Amino acid sequence: MSKKLTLFFLILLPVFLIPGCNNNDSTINNNTNNQNNTGIYRLLHNNPASGELNLMTGVEEEISIQLLDSENKPISGHPINFLIKGSAGGSSLSKNNLQTNKNGLASVVISTGKTSSHFTIAVSCQNAAPINFDVIVSSTGQADFTITPSYDGIQPEAFHSLDFGIIFNSTCDDINNNSYLNRIKKTYSLEESVKYESLPVDFALLFVVRGYDSSGKLIASGCKAPDPENLIPGNNLQLEIELLDYLLYLSEETTVFHEVETNNLSSWIQNHFINWLEIGRCNYGFTATYLNCLISHLEGGDPLTCSEGVETALSARIKTYRGLLNSESCRGFLNSYNGISLERTINDLSPGVSTLQNNFKAFKISLNQNNYEHLSLKSNWENHNDQLIQTFNFINFPLINQEYTEFISPPESRSFSLEFKGNEPSPLLISQSFIHLSLIETVKTIIRELFFKDTLQAIRANEVKARFIEYIDEISSLSWQEELIDIIDSELTWEQIETSMEYLQNFLHLNYIQPINCDLSVTGTVNYSDEDLDGSIDSFIPELDFQVAPTGSICP
Repeated sequence: MSKKLTLFFLILLPVFLIPGCNNNDSTINNNTNNQNNTGIYRLLHNNPASGELNLMTGVEEEISIQLLDSENKPISGHPINFLIKGSAGGSSLSKNNLQTNKNGLASVVISTGKTSSHFTIAVSCQNAAPINFDVIVSSTGQADFTITPSYDGIQPEAFHSLDFGIIFNSTCDDINNNSYLNRIKKTYSLEESVKYESLPVDFALLFVVRGYDSSGKLIASGCKAPDPENLIPGNNLQLEIELLDYLLYLSEETTVFHEVETNNLSSWIQNHFINWLEIGRCNYGFTATYLNCLISHLEGGDPLTCSEGVETALSARIKTYRGLLNSESCRGFLNSYNGISLERTINDLSPGVSTLQNNFKAFKISLNQNNYEHLSLKSNWENHNDQLIQTFNFINFPLINQEYTEFISPPESRSFSLEFKGNEPSPLLISQSFIHLSLIETVKTIIRELFFKDTLQAIRANEVKARFIEYIDEISSLSWQEELIDIIDSELTWEQIETSMEYLQNFLHLNYIQPINCDLSVTGTVNYSDEDLDGSIDSFIPELDFQVAPTGSICP
């Protein structure tokens, strides 16, 4: 992708070039639609050849048409209909129905009324496409207008043609790029001005300029109303109209749900979270693991694996009071003194500890159901600093009774580049590596959120030591418990308890996440349309494909 999309989504629409009947002046729109002629004849404006009349009130003016056959020969004796359409302010025609003469001509006289008005005279006949005369009647006076375009946008080299036109009785805020233009004049250079002569000074006029590329697709547009103070009969007004790039935008934040199927995520999670699964396998798995980390710390063992090191007197005494291993290698309720094990004692210190154990068990059950092969992602699309931003802010696995879980720390918003393909409704082709989301980091975040939110706060070091002593002192006065209290009270410091907790959290990745990048890639298209050309997207439908590689193997 050569350029970063900054919301200059140029809606590339066809320009319908309406050729005038006056072949000597290609810059004038004569308000015909002869190119859509469905009959064997052609109606042409004859007087005036432009099909445009600027008149004062209380005057008479002759207008005429010519009817030609397919070989451009005049047709005589053919019935022609003239009809005023719109509010004519008292203007009238001398006749409405007549026949062409030997030169194929038919003429009527228009008598203007006493009121300023803008209307059309429709001319029709059998076997020919109709045409219109555009009529403006002024009661105050007329002025000339010279319209000059100016442009300081992103692609001046793309301009091929410009349409100049007039809109009556409106404001620039009330129109869009699809609004109908009267009296279109065409140029092929940003340096060229257009002159409108003898327009009324007592009408609300807007002058509009639209620029197109060589394929007829809209690039930029501008609109301006003349200053009312300068609308003086006989004036020659100079108007410069600034053309702004056609910007496509989302009028409001758009939410899109994505369903992602994988075939390797569950197996990766099982391997990565093997320690979590082991904890969920045993009744006192969490407290047993914690004591492993405490002993590892006391013996100078590996903090990443909580493995044992060189035994000390204190670690040996702690081991003595641990639960006995059963046939499944899980430590149980009783210790070697036939008393309550340390695992059970720690497990009962507070509701938070037993809750944490149950959460590990629930995680194991959930993972065994392979629910992680189907992910539900929710993303928001919005405009931000002239960029289209997609933010993944929700993800969920299809767990029973689970709502969508918001990220604790959402991944950084990603902007991306798009290419234009085809006319509207247009698909925006997402580049090959449009976004790489750290899916595994996200999965870890959500697993922590789903199963372990706020649970570790229940076993802070000082609380653990105090509850140790309180709990053991309450249950009995057996000699081994008194000895255990002595160990905890005099030999085991709260710093050792706290450090061993840090060992445990690192061992379980509960407070440290190793980021894995490039494990979720998105490709596809976004289909959009802006049918009224007001710059606001009317429909926005992402059709995205997701590739999942937990090991990060899809880095570009």
